[in-house]
Amino acid sequence: TDGFTFTRKVKSDGRFAAIPLVLHSSMSNESNRNKAKQVGADDFIPKFQPNEIARAVLRLGVNA
Repeated sequence: TDGFTFTRKVKSDGRFAAIPLVLHSSMSNESNRNKAKQVGADDFIPKFQPNEIARAVLRLGVNA
């Protein structure tokens, strides 16, 4: 299963829909960013941008 399919399945299940999901992908073009939004991802970060990952974790309130 790819990240887009996984995200769609998680976000469509009421038990898990509130869990923040950030897609981190080497496919960093705009169409993949849009697809991430369409499947319900809370954010999309192109690989590898550690500062952006840290910002997403802090913004989404994830306890790491």
